[in-house]
Amino acid sequence: MKETLEEFSVQFLNVIYRRVVAQNSINIVLVLQGEIILTPEGETAQTLRENQLQVINRNQEWWLEGASDNIVV
Repeated sequence: MKETLEEFSVQFLNVIYRRVVAQNSINIVLVLQGEIILTPEGETAQTLRENQLQVINRNQEWWLEGASDNIVV
């Protein structure tokens, strides 16, 4: 059976630590509750709070960290 790539994927997460490897896709991170720290590879870390959105370029590694309860899409 031939495997195909998904056109899109939606995940709801409570993040403590999550590392995302570089892939040929654009990622959109939306904080629904709480706050997280987003660190794209080679860039300065930034804090995202409730209702803030960040677009992450394709082929870039990045990390998410959260210290308290949060919901991230």
